[in-house]
Amino acid sequence: MAALQLNLESQRLEERKEKLLGENAAAASELSGLAASARIEQVAREELGLVDPAQITYVRIRDGRR
Repeated sequence: MAALQLNLESQRLEERKEKLLGENAAAASELSGLAASARIEQVAREELGLVDPAQITYVRIRDGRR
C-alpha cells in the first residue's frame, strides 16, 4: 500500500514538474520579447532621436514683437 502511495505521489510530482517547466519556458519567452521591445525603444530614442508621442515638448518661439 505504501509503495502505491509513493508511486502516485511520484507521478503527481512529475506532472507538476512538467507543468512548471512549461510555465517557466513561457515566462522566459515573454521576458525575451519584453527585452527585445525595450532594446528597440532604446535604439529608437538614442540612435534615431525618436520620442514617445506623450513626451513631446513644445517650445514657444518669440518673434521679437510685443
